[in-house]
Amino acid sequence: MSNKVLLTGAGFSYNVGFPLARQVWGLIFNDPDIQSMSSLRKELLENYNYEDLYSKVLMNEHYLKCKEPFKKKISDIFNIRFEEICLKAIDGASIGSIEINYQDLYLFIKKFSHKNNYLFTTNQDLFLERLFIKNKDMLASPYVGNCLWNYNHNSEFNCLNNTISALRNIKEFENEEYFLPTQSELLEIKKGNKFCKNTYYKLHGSIGWESKNHNAKDTPLVMGTNKSELIQSEPVFTEYLKVFEAALCQDNASLLVIGYSFSDKHINKIILKAAKQHKLKIHVLSPTPVDDFKSDLSKEIKFGCDSEYIYEQLYGYYESMLENLFPINDTALYKEDSIRSKSEDWMMLNKNFFNSGLAEIEG
Repeated sequence: MSNKVLLTGAGFSYNVGFPLARQVWGLIFNDPDIQSMSSLRKELLENYNYEDLYSKVLMNEHYLKCKEPFKKKISDIFNIRFEEICLKAIDGASIGSIEINYQDLYLFIKKFSHKNNYLFTTNQDLFLERLFIKNKDMLASPYVGNCLWNYNHNSEFNCLNNTISALRNIKEFENEEYFLPTQSELLEIKKGNKFCKNTYYKLHGSIGWESKNHNAKDTPLVMGTNKSELIQSEPVFTEYLKVFEAALCQDNASLLVIGYSFSDKHINKIILKAAKQHKLKIHVLSPTPVDDFKSDLSKEIKFGCDSEYIYEQLYGYYESMLENLFPINDTALYKEDSIRSKSEDWMMLNKNFFNSGLAEIEG
């Protein structure tokens, strides 16, 4: 049986109300404390990539006075702002004009989280973990677990109506920290080989995780221009990347990409290898017109001259968004074990990606 792999990025979370990178830049730039630091404000005016700036501030002594305030702002965005957005989305509150049938979305994600399929993301929010909990199900990251699971039984203080920071300030939960295992601990965990039935590989870390290899105040999120080095510093991240490579480099594997912009070299390297050496079938769900997508792939920061290998392995391109795949309709309130959407976008993706088993005809 061929592997079906889903890779999500910031554009996936954007569907439910999370900001894209440019909007995160705005949240940083408009902060009064940031505005008061002239050197940082000037840098922000010249560089709209907050991840580039993140690395520059942390590694350049010129920004020594800005380092802690900048880190705090980034932390607040992820641990407070992102969590607030997540709670509103899970509660069903309308964010902008985005309306998605979350029951169908849950069942769609579940297709990838077990059996021979794989679910990967570069996102660090806790939306999908909460979506599964809301459906009385569990989605967990191998070797780490689900940092919200122990918070879903208390009727008043639970993860569906409280941020992770708020929950951890409650006395009865104060010891429920989720530290990433060291290399020796990871080896012991692997011997047990006990995974949750629904697995979620968060390639760039997660809100709620803590590191034993960093300052206790730092959340181990993979961001900036030195992502490969950060991944090497955490055994779990290194292991996840190995699993990602193994999943894509199987014969007849198919990859569905939603919201990932193909801007991370360590991930692109694996996708390119799988496309070149194992004929990986690539499917993309994106609102971007396909000709713009093709042009974008050839940018140096992405695949450059190797973009032709990626484009040649494109077996499905769906110019759409999640809200078009799984729209709110009269049947949205009825829970079933199968996706109820009858949208043309979903019918096409389902037929091409999940039900395609025909051998390729040469000639």
